[in-house]
Amino acid sequence: MSRALFILPAIWAGSHSERFFANPFASQALALFLRDVVALALSLVLASAAGEAEAADDWQRTGSMSNSRACHTATLLQSGHVLVTGGRDGAERDLGSTEVFDPVHGRWGLAPSMVIGRSMHSATLLLNGQVLAVGGRFGSEGLTSVEVYDSRSAGWSVAASLLQPRLGHTATLLPDGKVLVTGGQTFPGSGLLNSAEIYDPETDSWTSAAPMSRGRAFHSATLLADGRVLIIGGTSATTIEAFDTETQTWTDVGFLLYKRQQHTATLLDTGKVLVMGGEGLTSDIHTAEVFDPVSGVSSLTPNQLTRRTGHIAVLLPAGRLLIAGGKSQFNLTKSEAYNSFTGTWSETSSLAQSRSCATATLLPSGKVLVSGGNSGDSNTPTPSSELFEPEPSIVGGPRAFGRADHSAVLLPSGKALIVGGERSPPSTVVQTYDAVSGQIDLAGNLTFQRIGGTLTLLPSGEVVALGGVDDIFTFVDIFNETSGVWRQGAAHSFPRSYPTTTLTPSGKLVVAGGSTRLPTTFPTAIEIYDPVLDSWRLGGQLRTGRTRHTAALLDSGKVLLVGGEGPDTVRSSVELFDPKTGVTTSSDDTDPSLCLPSAPPHPDQPCPLLSPRTAHAMLRLLSGQLLVAGGADSLDHRGLLATVESYEPTTGKWTALPSMT
Repeated sequence: MSRALFILPAIWAGSHSERFFANPFASQALALFLRDVVALALSLVLASAAGEAEAADDWQRTGSMSNSRACHTATLLQSGHVLVTGGRDGAERDLGSTEVFDPVHGRWGLAPSMVIGRSMHSATLLLNGQVLAVGGRFGSEGLTSVEVYDSRSAGWSVAASLLQPRLGHTATLLPDGKVLVTGGQTFPGSGLLNSAEIYDPETDSWTSAAPMSRGRAFHSATLLADGRVLIIGGTSATTIEAFDTETQTWTDVGFLLYKRQQHTATLLDTGKVLVMGGEGLTSDIHTAEVFDPVSGVSSLTPNQLTRRTGHIAVLLPAGRLLIAGGKSQFNLTKSEAYNSFTGTWSETSSLAQSRSCATATLLPSGKVLVSGGNSGDSNTPTPSSELFEPEPSIVGGPRAFGRADHSAVLLPSGKALIVGGERSPPSTVVQTYDAVSGQIDLAGNLTFQRIGGTLTLLPSGEVVALGGVDDIFTFVDIFNETSGVWRQGAAHSFPRSYPTTTLTPSGKLVVAGGSTRLPTTFPTAIEIYDPVLDSWRLGGQLRTGRTRHTAALLDSGKVLLVGGEGPDTVRSSVELFDPKTGVTTSSDDTDPSLCLPSAPPHPDQPCPLLSPRTAHAMLRLLSGQLLVAGGADSLDHRGLLATVESYEPTTGKWTALPSMT
């Protein structure tokens, strides 16, 4: 759909401009183009703006928790709230209490307590929206205890226990929705574990996974874009190993230049992993290194400005990594930022209160919530929390915010919401553009990049993002402009990139076509999404698989699907889908004689396009007719089309219009 943006200038400048505006469709086409592509036009600002706004990063105090705590967990819920669990208080008690932060009102509220108190545990957001709290310590004992928090019932329930006690371990959500737990210790000061186990939320069961090559505790685990889990460092370890989720095997993939534990390892927008800080053999480490998962090589990057261990690291939009707190002899207030594009460090404003073993959570607003931690010279847990606010208005250069194959929609406020698309480096950052003020703001993050996905404004004012180049995640992301929060919706059955999504008068979405990558397939199933019930059902079948096609709702309530491409050809065929009956009618079944100008009308039997085309633009005019323009007539998209044609739903026929220049 973004290619429609370039049609109007071509029409205005063309040698057929007088004939075009004499055409009865012209004024309607112009009005609809201006209405429907304004959001896409605004999104070009992101790709053409130059320079960067001067940073105005700032820390601000926000509400305090009811309990002082350190070495706890903080998990961003699908609602946009933050769940904090466990930790140790000033009396060195391992807490069972939990609290929830409301970012809209800046307030903390108590939540139900866990069954067992714990610190040095893990908390993982599952695909179903529940939170899995695993292991940790209670007093001098390691725990096998596992509990699940359900935000809908706001309660905890006991889950299947770990196969062995663990603290100082890692827990990683895998692409299939399972959780990989690695390493740790069975009790404080005990030997290092090399074992790993996998939790299946559907069966509430743990199974042993292949062990790591060596024992580790207080290491890091990073999920890579290819689905592997990268394990780095830990007590006395320099080796880097990766877990392949498909083969369920471990492979040594590289070495750290410096031994480190209690460090951070962050996947950058470049696809590389920045490893920084931590505790070495004799002191806290000043060095930072970048590991390339493709080449298996670690290389030094400039040292961070402050030695630190037990700090927090959060990847911000535009490739910046925020580092704050930690300790080096004493707990620190200093914070700094790493620019992944230039490989340089810069100072940011300091925390209001020193803290180590704290938590940091990137909120949908783009702010960072830091809570709790050990503070001051006495190393006492604190209940305080702070918010880091990056510069909210971004006029980024094309390297940071250029997009292709993205989606944009006009929100009820008049702002344009710009989502997904292909970027180098890749990013899930979402932005809004205000045409009145010219301001570009952050609007949270998608679950994944969504190249070639769709974006649909619902009657409720919410926006549904679905599809995109990814064969694992099939759930939808839903944006509420009022709260500024993204939440996860139900998953559809078939992965799809470049599908079409059509809003019906009943408020449901018809999702059709698209393709998968590995292997390349073209699903023919049509799925229907009910946003009110957050549920999917099978609606019917396409006669022919297609992707990069277009779709439009007709006055009859039926959906017309036009052109696109299949595995070996660009399509001229058209299909008419009736959401009420689930019946699809194809132009392949239409007698060619019915498509002659002199033939009688046949609205229920569509004619094929006059020219095969894919990646074209189509708009529904105020008259109910459809205007199709441009696209390509070859699978490599090199044969670009200037032709334009219109579809009359009452006759089922196409008519050639003057071509673009």
